[in-house]
Amino acid sequence: MSINNSYGKNYEIVKGPNRDRLIDAFKYAYDEENINLGFDVSIGNVTSPQGEVTDNLLAKIKKMVVQTISHEDGSGHSFNLKGYCYATITFGGREKVYNFDAYYNANTRKGTIRFRE
Repeated sequence: MSINNSYGKNYEIVKGPNRDRLIDAFKYAYDEENINLGFDVSIGNVTSPQGEVTDNLLAKIKKMVVQTISHEDGSGHSFNLKGYCYATITFGGREKVYNFDAYYNANTRKGTIRFRE
């Protein structure tokens, strides 16, 4: 994973798009209607009374624009992404515009993302 660790906090991508949808979103990033990538990013956990994790609290992400995409390794499924989005990344917080850096594996549909204002 090659995310710059000089700022912010890493959040886990627990579910995301397939490789074709990712490439199409990059290709059409600046069209009038952009492609919704559907990244599910965990900002916390829901726990049972016994303390067991039962679910993820997800960030609310709108209009994710991928501006840069590069292969992370030679697999054809691991990517480094950069761009911006409109998101709420704190429980009860406000929507803000964030730049993001992400590592994403389209095969496992998981990865790591870092938001910055």
